[in-house]
Amino acid sequence: MQQINATQCTQEDRMLLMGKGSQLLGFMEGVCGKPCETEALQSLAQCFAVIQVSPDPILGVNASIIDDKYTVVGANESEYTKFCSNRNKLFSCLGPLSSTCPSLLDKFNLLGIDLTGFEALSSVLCSDKDKYIKGLTCFKTQTPAITTCNTQSMNNMRTVWMNRFVTGTIAPSKYLGKLCE
Repeated sequence: MQQINATQCTQEDRMLLMGKGSQLLGFMEGVCGKPCETEALQSLAQCFAVIQVSPDPILGVNASIIDDKYTVVGANESEYTKFCSNRNKLFSCLGPLSSTCPSLLDKFNLLGIDLTGFEALSSVLCSDKDKYIKGLTCFKTQTPAITTCNTQSMNNMRTVWMNRFVTGTIAPSKYLGKLCE
């Protein structure tokens, strides 16, 4: 596998590539996907609407596999509070979607969305508001350590994607562990 030096592209270029790749996969799935997937995606959007939280951080056309994950439970304290106080209601609504349309999980995996992982992640993030808000502030300030962390995350993400799509050696439930190595 060819590794690309992360300094060859600007941060903006990398985010654009990651976002456009997700958009392309989404377009292809829209054309080639199963009929139940469209209904399931509409139901998913309704699950978010019920708790008055936007699904854009994970489903928006400009969402990228890396960038959107930093603020998945909210970009500020009020968004955090709204999401976390309604988290159980959201996942109770999302749970049945995978059984009504099993191919939906495969579609989500192609887009970098793991509902089981999202539920587990949100459980951890919602368990300590002060640390989450402090972390948001930290990641908004691009220190050398944060830049290094982002570069390492991008490199790990590239490796995971290659293993996921080319060799199929990483199961969705193992993505997080591989990304955090």
